Amino acid sequence: MILRITILSFLVVTLKASSCGALSGGNQECVSHMMITVDGSGSMPDPNSVLQILNFLNSTLMTKWAYSAKKTQFSYSLYGLVERTNLTCKGYNTAGQSDPELVCTALSQLRDSYNRGVNAPITLFDITTDIYNCTIKEEVRVYDLVIIFTANSNLGDIQNSAWFAAEQPTIVVNLGTGDFSSWVAKSARTTILCNGMTLNDDLANRILSAQCSGINGMDQCNVVDNSTTVRPSQVTALPTVPDDQASLCDCDITKSWNDIMILADASSAMGLDRFHELQAFVQSALSQATMGANNYQTQVGVITYNTGATMVANLDKYKNIDDFLFDDWGKTGSADTNILGAVDLAIDTLESPKHRPKSRKVMIIGASTYREGNYEFPQNQTLTFKRNFGVIIVIGYGDIHGMGTEVLKQMASDGFYIDATPGQFPDFKQLTKMICDANCFCPGQQQDGYFPVVRDGESWPSQGCYWDSTLTAIQPLVNRTCSTLVSAAGVTAMPNTIIKQRSLIGGAAQNLTKPAFFIGLQRVANVWKWDDGTAYEGGDIYGAGDCSTLRQGSGFNTNITAVDCHEGYYYACQTKPCTSSYYCE
Repeated sequence: MILRITILSFLVVTLKASSCGALSGGNQECVSHMMITVDGSGSMPDPNSVLQILNFLNSTLMTKWAYSAKKTQFSYSLYGLVERTNLTCKGYNTAGQSDPELVCTALSQLRDSYNRGVNAPITLFDITTDIYNCTIKEEVRVYDLVIIFTANSNLGDIQNSAWFAAEQPTIVVNLGTGDFSSWVAKSARTTILCNGMTLNDDLANRILSAQCSGINGMDQCNVVDNSTTVRPSQVTALPTVPDDQASLCDCDITKSWNDIMILADASSAMGLDRFHELQAFVQSALSQATMGANNYQTQVGVITYNTGATMVANLDKYKNIDDFLFDDWGKTGSADTNILGAVDLAIDTLESPKHRPKSRKVMIIGASTYREGNYEFPQNQTLTFKRNFGVIIVIGYGDIHGMGTEVLKQMASDGFYIDATPGQFPDFKQLTKMICDANCFCPGQQQDGYFPVVRDGESWPSQGCYWDSTLTAIQPLVNRTCSTLVSAAGVTAMPNTIIKQRSLIGGAAQNLTKPAFFIGLQRVANVWKWDDGTAYEGGDIYGAGDCSTLRQGSGFNTNITAVDCHEGYYYACQTKPCTSSYYCE
C-alpha cells in the first residue's frame, strides 16, 4: 500500500512538472466552447487509469489544437471524486478558457482535483445531467461539443443516459467494453471512439478527425465482423423493408387540440417591422385552427418580452379565430431580451387550471437573439419542460446580421426549429406542420404508457407507438394483454422496419440485457406473415417454432428468430398515436 501511494505521488509530481504546451499545434478548432470530461468513477480500473487520462490531456491532446483568432473556450470536468468539499457540482468543473496560459492553468487545476481521490461511485446518467445543468454560473450553459472519457460498461446506465446524445454533440472515448449503440441510435450528433486505454498520439488524432463535421453517428466499438462463420441454425433474419414509410402523424389544423403559448421577442433587437412580421407569420399558421377549450379545439396565449415579460393574452382569451387574428400584441421596447421571464411565465400558465390535461403543452418562441442582462438563459427550464412532455418550437431570426441563433437552437425540440435568418424565407405552412407534429404523441407517453417510434431529427411518433413488457408470457396471451392496456388498446407489435425494431429494443427495461420480445410475426402454412396479414419481406428466419422473437444483435443489428409459441418471452405492443384528427380520450 505504501509503495502504491508513493508511485501515485511521484506520477502527480511528474505530471505537474511537465510542460503544458496547450494550443501549440496546427489543428484549428471548429467550435466556440468545448467541454472535456473524465469519468473517474469506479468504472475505471484503478486511480492510476484516471491519472493517465489527465496526463494524456495535458501532454498530447491539448497540444494538437492551435491558438487562433477563433479563441475556442475549453472547459474541463472530473467526476468520481471521493471528497467534494466546496464543490457546487457533482464533479470538479473549470470555467471556459481560450488563452493558452489560462488553459494550462485550468488543466493544472483539474489535475489538482485528482488529489481529492477518485473511483467513487457515480452513474453516467448523473454525470451527463450534471454537465448539462451545473456549469460555471457566468457561462451560457451551452457547449458546442462534449468529449467524454469513460469506461462505463453498465448497459442500463448507458441507455438511461442516451438522452444526452440528442441534446448535445458528443464524442465518447469508450475506454472499456460498454455498448453505446443507444447513443448513436438517438442522434447522429454522437460518435463513439473505441480505445481500451491506449492513450497515445493516434487516439488524439482520431479525436481531432471526429470533431465537428466528423461526428457522424458511428459507433466504432460495435462494428460487425462479416468474416465470422456461424452455423445455419444460428443465422437470424435482417429486415429489408425501407425506413422511409409515410408518417402516421397527419395534419388537420382545423382539428388540432394543443394548448399553445406564443412568446414574441419585443426587444429593439427584433425591431418593430420584424415584430409585426413575426405576428402575421404565427397568426397565419394558426388561421385555420378552431379556437376554444373543447375537444378538437386549440387554446392560444401570447406573451411578449424585452426587459420584462408581459401577458398579452391568457390561454382562455380567444373564443374565436377573429379574436386571435386581429388582436394587438403591442410594440417593441428596450434592447434586453428577458427570455427567461417569458419562459417562466409560459410554464406557469401551462401548469395552471387553464391547461387541459389531455392537450399537449406547446411553446412557440419567436426570437431575435439572446442578450445578457440581469437574468439567465433558461437552459434548465426549457430542458425540464421538454422532458416533461412539452414541445418548444423556435423561430430564430438572429440579430440584424443573422447571428446569435446557435443558443436559440438549443431550446427547440428535435425537428422544431425554423431558421428565419436573412436569406431563408420560411413559409408559415412550415409552422402549421410543426403545430400538427406537436399534436402527435403516444397515449400515456407522459406517464408509464406507450413510447414513440421516431425518425432521426424528429421527436414525434411518425412511425407509431410501442409498449414493452417487464414480465414474460406465452405468445397466445400477448394480444389479450395488449388489448387491455390502460393508456390505449393495442395489438402485438409488428416492427417491420429497422427504426421500429431499434425503438422496440431501446424501450426495454434498463436492467434487462438484450432481452428477446415476442412480435406479431407468425408462420402459417409455412409462410411468415405479420399479424395484420401483410407479407414478411425480410431474410430467412431460422429456428424451431411458428412464433418469432426480436432481440438486439451485435452493434446496430437486430435479430428475428423462430421460437415455440408456448415458451416464455417478453413482448411488445403497438397502437396508433394521438394526432390532430384522432383525439385520445
